[in-house]
Amino acid sequence: MNNKYRMTKLKLSDFEIKTITNEIILEDGTKKIETVYITEGKKRFPKLMYEWNTDKKIFSTLSKTIKDKSSFDKLEDKEKELFIKCKNKFEDNNKIIVRDTELIRIIRALNLGNNSTEENGYTYIKDLICVAVSVPKYRQIEKDGLIEVNNVLYKRILASSGNVRNKKVIFIKEELFNNAMTILLCGLPEDMEHEQISKFNAYVGLVNSDTIPVSTPNIVVIDDFKKTINETFDLVIKDETGKFDVKLNQKKDFEFMPFDGAGLVDIARAETWAKELNTVLNQETGKNKVNFIPY
Repeated sequence: MNNKYRMTKLKLSDFEIKTITNEIILEDGTKKIETVYITEGKKRFPKLMYEWNTDKKIFSTLSKTIKDKSSFDKLEDKEKELFIKCKNKFEDNNKIIVRDTELIRIIRALNLGNNSTEENGYTYIKDLICVAVSVPKYRQIEKDGLIEVNNVLYKRILASSGNVRNKKVIFIKEELFNNAMTILLCGLPEDMEHEQISKFNAYVGLVNSDTIPVSTPNIVVIDDFKKTINETFDLVIKDETGKFDVKLNQKKDFEFMPFDGAGLVDIARAETWAKELNTVLNQETGKNKVNFIPY
């Protein structure tokens, strides 16, 4: 079983920027082009679209060889061969290899036909794109929400903690966004407000972590275990004037959750998972890397 896939990775700095406009027909029948604006408080911003077109980039690259031609249909046979060869190499250089993730499994469940093409021994995930971002341009995308790649619209879906550190954002084909988010939210309302949006973003981003599927266990959900202990603390108290007072060696009952939401697994299930994980890891590294403590 191949646990890796291919995905397109692009640089936002290489996108073309175009202003979104609408065509308005006036009362006298004349046409007028108006810029579309986004309103934030008292400020208005022109709505922009970040656009990537591979064919345009290939024509630009081959401009000295293919002169005054901007359509593939107008090329001679030898020029078409050169164009296709250059395009295949260009697209191949903009693809990365990624491990299996829950997000990839969701995408394949929603649209398997578009995400099952085999390329060089890997399955190509067409409906997800990884974009390397720069802060100023990405802030504009946060307002507009969409990018366009080869005439297909993609919408930002997540950025895991690792993605954020490396300035990468994952975009999904727009028509799959709503169904994918329904699965990711696990029943939470779409319009739910979050006090710490960064924490919510980190939780959602977990589905983009590298994973290896294992057999599904039987699960029971119980109330988290709470325990009260009596300990000695040094208390720091801030009064109304902003001054601090330290009280040393104060005995106090303290309630906490030892497991903090963590799960417990049966020993037999842990042994099964260790074998399943090592089957995959052994194929990749020649070594078993997962073990369990049988007590």
